[in-house]
Amino acid sequence: MKLGCDIARTRAVEEGTGEQWFLTPFSIHVHTNLAAGRWQTLPLMEQLANVGSDVARAHRWQGKDAALSEKAFIRALELLDLTIGDARWKGRRKELTRMREFLCDAMDGGLAYGSDLASLNRYFLHFAIAARAGH
Repeated sequence: MKLGCDIARTRAVEEGTGEQWFLTPFSIHVHTNLAAGRWQTLPLMEQLANVGSDVARAHRWQGKDAALSEKAFIRALELLDLTIGDARWKGRRKELTRMREFLCDAMDGGLAYGSDLASLNRYFLHFAIAARAGH
């Protein structure tokens, strides 16, 4: 399942006065409220906890309902792309884009890195715990 995850194609480029992030083909904004600017008001822990919620949904539906798993994956990618595009995390883009690579790899069967949704779900759980604790 590719779903626009050609990892090498997601990149930042200089354009005009500032850096623009080129989102996935899914930048149709399922999360229109967040894409309108509210996302940029959330701390990084909350942003990644929200990404993790959709990763957990994708994992929960994987093998049970491919359509629901794919929808959750697309939502997770959109949120992760909004996080990557957040100017506050410019110095963390390498880490965030690597996270995106692993997510795409997991949905593609772990062929490149051996990633799987179960381990990514555990990874993102720590952000949810930290966000709930107020960090």
